[in-house]
Amino acid sequence: MDSFSIDIYSKLMESHKFEEVDKYRASFIPTYLFKFISLGTDVYDNKLDTVANDKIWVAKGVAQNDPFEFKGYYLDEERLIDVGYPKEAIDTLHYMMSGIDKAIFIASFTTKMNDCIPMWAHYTNNHKGFCVKYRLTDKNLFYKVSYEPEMIKSASIVTNYYAEMRKSFDSKTEPSDEANFYQKLLSFKYFMKHDSWKYEDEYRLVMPLGHRPENGYAVEHDMIGLKVENIYAGLKCSDAHKKKLSEICESLNIGKLINITTSKTSYIFEEEYI
Repeated sequence: MDSFSIDIYSKLMESHKFEEVDKYRASFIPTYLFKFISLGTDVYDNKLDTVANDKIWVAKGVAQNDPFEFKGYYLDEERLIDVGYPKEAIDTLHYMMSGIDKAIFIASFTTKMNDCIPMWAHYTNNHKGFCVKYRLTDKNLFYKVSYEPEMIKSASIVTNYYAEMRKSFDSKTEPSDEANFYQKLLSFKYFMKHDSWKYEDEYRLVMPLGHRPENGYAVEHDMIGLKVENIYAGLKCSDAHKKKLSEICESLNIGKLINITTSKTSYIFEEEYI
């Protein structure tokens, strides 16, 4: 497969070919992704129950561990003031953007498993947790994170989106193609992080806007195009948790639990069937 072309993507966007935009983006999402999950000391951890029930937890995006989450774009207030926007209008734009951010729920994945040591330390409670390998049967809700050196300031994207949505609201009609165009541009910030995170090679499941519980919720794998392929127990995963994970593997009919061990010759993790 050829590499992703931002030029092709941009031309499709500018032509308002939104279905083709999504198909083109999804064509570069891997078939297999990994998710790291932390565990504490309680053997009856809800995270285990979620996997056992063939579900995945999606969490509020603004509650992630990155203090700059969803801040890849910022509002160019100086430009807006220069063209005559009053403070009240700027405050309204901030309020709108904040409200949308709070309605976004995500789950994070990676292509890394055995060759990125920090991922196990950071996301499985210092190797006490586990990792799930997923096969993607539907890639439409998945996005690759873009790692950027600087934030992007914007005024026209936000103001044009707000204006188009006001038109739709006032006329009680569906959002226009222009509104959808600016919405897609604005949504880029949900897949942007500072390039210091690049080692994670993150992909995101992003749930559509709508009424959601405060902190997160579990969603069935079949609804979002996921299927559990394997489960890996961390180096320090307790025997009690391994027993539960083995039972989950059996109930999901995916074979035996895989134990993670350290290689004797390379800085990588190796797989050992229990």
